[in-house]
Amino acid sequence: MRLVEEGIDVAARIGDLSDSALHALKVAEVRRVPVASPGYLAARGTPETVPALRDHALISFTEIDRAHEWRFGATGKTAIRIEPRLTVNTADAAIAAAVDGLGIARVPLGHTADEIALPPAPVHLVYQANRRASVNVRAFIEAARVHFGGLDLTGGTA
Repeated sequence: MRLVEEGIDVAARIGDLSDSALHALKVAEVRRVPVASPGYLAARGTPETVPALRDHALISFTEIDRAHEWRFGATGKTAIRIEPRLTVNTADAAIAAAVDGLGIARVPLGHTADEIALPPAPVHLVYQANRRASVNVRAFIEAARVHFGGLDLTGGTA
């Protein structure tokens, strides 16, 4: 994208940046998740490990997969070199290809389409029934409800 030619003052970029004359300021981080349609997974199986992804049709999103490498884990230490079946240049195109069953795409969490998003898993506080009357237990539960009630831990919008 040519910012000056297109009259854009500021743009957001996800992923590692190539060398550029532009000034970059890191303001946040986003997790990327592998996604696939239920039909694709039914036909090809669900990869259970990172190396198992090599046996699947992968959809590369050039803005975040510039090195043709997918990294996983909090530190990115687990990585695989990918040979994509399809390479696209927008998250929307990667999602559309995954929805159409063309393979597994890795997209920013929160950009997943309903057709390929994993259902959210519930988070519960558990305690012994006889401790429900405890002032400490009630106070902790109320504090947790307030804290977690305003957060969207599913990757969608709050």
